[in-house]
Amino acid sequence: MKKNLVALILLVVLVITGIVSVGGTKSMLFSGEDDSIEWNALKNGHDL
Repeated sequence: MKKNLVALILLVVLVITGIVSVGGTKSMLFSGEDDSIEWNALKNGHDL
């Protein structure tokens, strides 16, 4: 049971860091754009 919990926590951390890094690169590419555009791109499957 504990192994599953650790794996789940690691997975969540990886997903969060992945979203943050993708958001960071998007912010650099579209520094003048609105956050809502970035959010829509994330919702649509990380299409750059």
